Order: sequence, then structure tokens, then C-alpha cells
Amino acid sequence: MSAIALVPKMSSNSQNGYTALSNVNDHHNFYYAFDGDDGVPFTNSNTSGNFYIGIKFPRPEFVESVMLKTDTSIVGLNWAYTIQTSLDGVTYTNIKTITSSSSAYTKVYVDLGRIKCQYIRLLRTGAMWFNELQFYGYHNLFLLRKNDKYYSTNKTYYDINTKNYMPLVNLNASNYEDYGFVTDDLFKETTIGTETFKPIDKFNNFNLMNVNVVDSLSFNLKGIKSNRELVVQAFDINTSLYKKINNIITNLTTLNHSSIKIVFSTDSGETWNTILNNKLETTDCIIPKKRYIDFTNDDLLHFNAARETIYEVGCTSDILNIFDFNTLNAERLRFAYVFSTDSYVNNPSLNKLTINYDEKGYQREMKDSECDIEVFDHTVKLKPTISATSIEANIII
Repeated sequence: MSAIALVPKMSSNSQNGYTALSNVNDHHNFYYAFDGDDGVPFTNSNTSGNFYIGIKFPRPEFVESVMLKTDTSIVGLNWAYTIQTSLDGVTYTNIKTITSSSSAYTKVYVDLGRIKCQYIRLLRTGAMWFNELQFYGYHNLFLLRKNDKYYSTNKTYYDINTKNYMPLVNLNASNYEDYGFVTDDLFKETTIGTETFKPIDKFNNFNLMNVNVVDSLSFNLKGIKSNRELVVQAFDINTSLYKKINNIITNLTTLNHSSIKIVFSTDSGETWNTILNNKLETTDCIIPKKRYIDFTNDDLLHFNAARETIYEVGCTSDILNIFDFNTLNAERLRFAYVFSTDSYVNNPSLNKLTINYDEKGYQREMKDSECDIEVFDHTVKLKPTISATSIEANIII
């Protein structure tokens, strides 16, 4: 969820719990700063004294930035403002001072970090002019809950040794918000130490808990971490004993816009091949042969690039089924798959891959217990006690 505009378009100084605040005496329509109409500005012509314009939210919000929009025709004003916030409307904290070297500007965005407040205002000495003001941020912050433990995506609570987030300790109803994060944070790549990852990749089967209503509500998140996932077989299938590969059958399910693309390797994952126009083509895929958790940044780049390549040029199961693998004379095979979907309800699945083959024949010396031998005057009768396609016997007279 990206930051949203926290103030609706206003047509009066107070509506739906939002209150425009100002101590400007010569202009009583404070809401002009929040009415969504550039042509009707909020102005203060008094140049003597400290004046402010701001908003009271219906409840505390998490504010990340402020947008100031003014008229470029207004010149000669020193655009210096102090942004202040408060939870009670009595005690205000200075957050940031905005200073512009130009005499006029059209639109400025100022980052505030992430401030919890119910009151926010811009304070300056002397005249002010705003075509529009807007504050951006979030209504809610969240924590992750898993196995009755709570987690934050803040870097402070990540263990670089175990490469996992640590459960929060000393957590209570009064400090939940100190650890909260917005849902966007789960999907943003972050670098901690030598590792670059998305926080959501570190969790499975979790709940999202709204820190604003911690005692009454939690959310089960249904979705997909990525619309494409690369799954790599970590071992070889020994095909050296196959006399003939008849076909390769996949037991899979794809729904609507989902798909499974496949590549294979005959050299233990050093190179990866696909089938184009019924011909073998070697891809440029480099897939690290280690656990995902042990990837370096370079490994991650190669892995992600391979995922996209396989999605583009990998073959489908029907092509895999009709290709003549006997032309490869391969002694080993391993496969890699890219699962792609547009929605978690359309997730594809692969239950089984089966190689249908004829096995090479071979001979070994039979044990005495594996056959019965009967000797007659001019005849030797050999009767196997095991199942065998053929038996070869040498009789020495």
C-alpha cells in the first residue's frame, strides 16, 4: 500500500472529523488550503507575528510527507516554514524546517520520515500563501504474527547470523506502534550486511496484525509473494542405465493465466537447455548451486535473471513430452521450473515428473539358490527360481 493523501477535499473548516486549523485572523476560510482548487488560495497578508495553517485528523495518523503548492506569480516572500506535529493539540514538536532559496515555486514535497500525530501544521513568521496543502501517509501500521510471536521488518530486529528476523521482546499494548510497518515494507528490497532480500521472503504462514486495533483484529494475508517463482532440482537423475527414453510425462495443473515453463541440464546444472522448434537450445541461465538463504548479491542477480529467461524461453510440458531425449546421449538429467500466475487463486502446481523408459539389459552370475539343475543321461535341465528375461548357461563336459 503506497502512501495516501490523508486529507479529503474540504468545503468547510470542519467536516467528517477533519478540522482546518489556523490563527490567521484576516482569513476565516482556512479550508481553502485543502479544497482541491488551485484557483482559491489560502492567504495571510499580515507580516507581523507567527502564523500557522494545518489540520486536525479524526484520529492519529502516520504522516510521511507534506506537499506545498503555491502560485508562481507570488514573489518577494521568504518561503521558510517549520512543520510541527502534536498528539493532543497542546504540545507541538518541531519536525522539519523548509527553506527555499527561490522567491516562488509551484509544488514541493517534503519527506518527514514517519510521524504519528493527530495535529500537524506549518508555522512561519509573516505572510503566507498556499494554493493547496496535502499530507501523505498511512492510516494503519502492522506487525507480523507467527506461532504467537510478533515480528517487525525494521533492520534493528534482523539477525545477520541466522539470516532471520528476531521475535520482538518487551512488546506491550503501549509500544506496538514503535515497531509497526506499512505493508509496502514487506515487498521492498532491503540490504542488511551482505544480504539483499525482500522481508516477506523470510516468512511463511503468518498473520498481519493492525497495531491500531491490536486487541481486536488481525488479518490473514492471502496472496502471492511473487507472480513468478523459480524451483530448481538439486540432484541428477541417472539415465546411464536407460536403453531408451520413450517420453517424459508431467502431472501438473495450470489455471487461467498461470503457466509452468521448464528447462533441463545434462551436466549437473552447469548449463541449462530448452527446446525451440523441436531442437535443443542452450540458454544463458546461470543458476547458483546453493541454498537460497546462502545467496550472495551476485547469486541473487543470476537467479532472478534465470527466472525471467526461463519464463520467456522455457518449454512447456507438451513440448517436453514429444522431444526425443535419446538424441542427447545424456547420462544424467535435472530440471528447473518457473511457476507463473496472475493471482493466488490461479496458482499452478506440479505433482510429479515421470520418465518413461526401457532399461538396459545386463547379466550377472546366478546363485545356487536361484536355479534348479537336473542332469539326465543326455540332457541337462536348468530351471530358474527367479524371474528373468533370459538365462545363459555354459556346460562343460
